[in-house]
Amino acid sequence: MPCCKTLIHMSKTHFWIVLAALAFVFYELSVPDDLRQPAGSSVRKQNNGTISDYTGPRILLYITTHMSKSHRWYLDTCWPRALLHSSLLSNADVLVYLTASKSDDKEASIAQLNSTFNNQKLKVHVANNPGWQAGATVAMKDATLNKWFVDYDWIIRMNPDVIIRNDTFLRSTINNDTNATAILIDCTPKELDRNKLTPKMRAWNGPLVQTDFFALKPSVLKENAFVVPSGNLIAEKLFTNDIRESILNKGGARFIEGVSPMTGKSCRAGDGRGVENTPIVHIHYNEAEQTDSCPIPFQSLPK
Repeated sequence: MPCCKTLIHMSKTHFWIVLAALAFVFYELSVPDDLRQPAGSSVRKQNNGTISDYTGPRILLYITTHMSKSHRWYLDTCWPRALLHSSLLSNADVLVYLTASKSDDKEASIAQLNSTFNNQKLKVHVANNPGWQAGATVAMKDATLNKWFVDYDWIIRMNPDVIIRNDTFLRSTINNDTNATAILIDCTPKELDRNKLTPKMRAWNGPLVQTDFFALKPSVLKENAFVVPSGNLIAEKLFTNDIRESILNKGGARFIEGVSPMTGKSCRAGDGRGVENTPIVHIHYNEAEQTDSCPIPFQSLPK
C-alpha cells in the first residue's frame, strides 16, 4: 500500500515532526480557552486555585513586621481594603519578613497573614528581631544574600502600617516609564523649610530616602547591595547610600509627589499633610482609634 511504503521509507526526523504536529493539534482541541496562557503574559495561579489574568510585570510585595498589636490591626482592617483598591498590590506575590518573638505569636501571625493574603502567593520568613532601625536594614541584607528578589521585575517594600490610598503613580511609572528604576519618598523635600528638620536630617545633603516604603527594580542593584553597611548611620541614610550609585546617580529614581513628610520631625509618609491629601500614608493610630473598620479613605478603584 502506498501509505505504508511512505511510512516505511520515512526518516526518523520526519516521523518525530509529524508526531509533534499531531500532539499540538490534540492539545489545541483539548485545552479550554480560559486556561491558556497568551504569549508574553504572566498568568498566575492564586492560593484559592483560581487563575489570575494579570499580564503586568512580576512584582513582589516585601513586608517587614514584628507583628505588633498595631500591625495586626492594620492587617485586619486596612489591608483588605488596600488590596481591593490596588490592582498592583492584589496581583503581587507576597513575602513577609516576620520577627515575632514568641512561638505562639509566630503561629498566630502566620495564620493572620494567610487570612489577609489568602488570594495571593504568600511566603513567610521567620527571623530574630534585630530591633528598631536595624530591622529595615537586616531584612534587605537577608533578601540579597538569599536572592529572594531575582525572579521579580519590581519589589515593593512596605510596613503593615504604611497604606497605599491611590496607586495611580505607581502603576503609571511601573507600566510606562521604562527608564525608571525606583519609586521613592524623600524625607527632606525641597519645599520643606530645612530649619524644621532635626539636626541629623538637616546635615544630610541631597535626598534622604524613606525605608518604610519604596519600590525598585532589583535587576539594577549591585550584587552585594545592602550587605555591608556604609557606616553607623540611621536606616534611611544607609539605604540612600546603598542605592546612590545604581539608582540615584543614574537618574532612575522617581520621587512621589505629595507624600514626603512635612513636619521635619519624622520620616513617615504623608506626615503633616493630612490623610486625605497624600496617596500613601503612614499613621500611628493610638489604641482608642483602632476601631473595627479602617479609618483611612481610599481614593479610587483600579482601572
